[in-house]
Amino acid sequence: MSSNGSTNSNKSIRNNSISNIIKNSQIYNDNNTENIEFNNDNNTENIDDNNNTENIELSTDNNTGNIKRNKDNNNMNTGSSSDDNSGHSGSTDGDNNSKSGGKKKIEKGDYGYARKYKNKRIIITLLCFVCIMADILIGLIAFQSRKTLFTVVACVMSLPFAKNLIGYLMVVGFKPLSKSDYEKVKTFADEKKITMCYDISASDSQKMLFYPCVAIAGNNVTALINPMKGESISEESGSKNAARKDGAHMEFYKKYEKCLSQINDNEKNKVQINIVSNIGEFKNAMKRLSSENHEKSDAKKKDEKKIKNKLLVIGV
Repeated sequence: MSSNGSTNSNKSIRNNSISNIIKNSQIYNDNNTENIEFNNDNNTENIDDNNNTENIELSTDNNTGNIKRNKDNNNMNTGSSSDDNSGHSGSTDGDNNSKSGGKKKIEKGDYGYARKYKNKRIIITLLCFVCIMADILIGLIAFQSRKTLFTVVACVMSLPFAKNLIGYLMVVGFKPLSKSDYEKVKTFADEKKITMCYDISASDSQKMLFYPCVAIAGNNVTALINPMKGESISEESGSKNAARKDGAHMEFYKKYEKCLSQINDNEKNKVQINIVSNIGEFKNAMKRLSSENHEKSDAKKKDEKKIKNKLLVIGV
């Protein structure tokens, strides 16, 4: 009986061991299956992540390339538009210059300089006067006294005011050529190839004298002046005034000739000066000068330039 009991107990132990082994194997298989599924899931997620990363990188590269291409296109468009604009502006400037006729700045010796000088002086004079009055009024209104810095400024401003006022009064009587007379003289001088100066002034001991135009040919100078009262500078015939050169006319011309002779100071070769008072006489004088100096050498051109510079220096 005892042997049968032990045998049965051994069988039951073996059966329990076998069942335990089977359970353990099932658990192991289940764990492996879960690990495999987990790994598969991880691998799948990694693959998806890699794919997404690659897609992101590809899209980023594509976007960068598109941005670069857009920038290049924009730069090209900007460059072309700037070129077009510059070309358009250049053509516009050219059109404007052509419309303005290449208008240049009026320099001393050019026609219109006397008018420009008078306008400049009167404008500066008025500005100085306004500043003086403003300084005085500000001092009186703000401080109720003349003993202020504003009064000092007004006193200082009186110096340029007086200077420009005197300069204007000296030239206020200047009468330049009319536009039509200027065109006549200029056309004739260009035909004869004579060097010209316009709006020339010179001062003597009493006042400033004015010469509407001066012709220079070699060592000869012919100056056109405004005639005496009752006569016209626009007369085309010079015989009328030539016959009327009495004592008064001769004295009148001599005054202008003496004043213009300042260009001969400290010069060995004296310039021959002729004074006329109308366009007719002036044209006759230019004809004579052009016939005497039909060929201009370099030395003559140099002398004419020297004479012209002296004419520009002796006046305002």
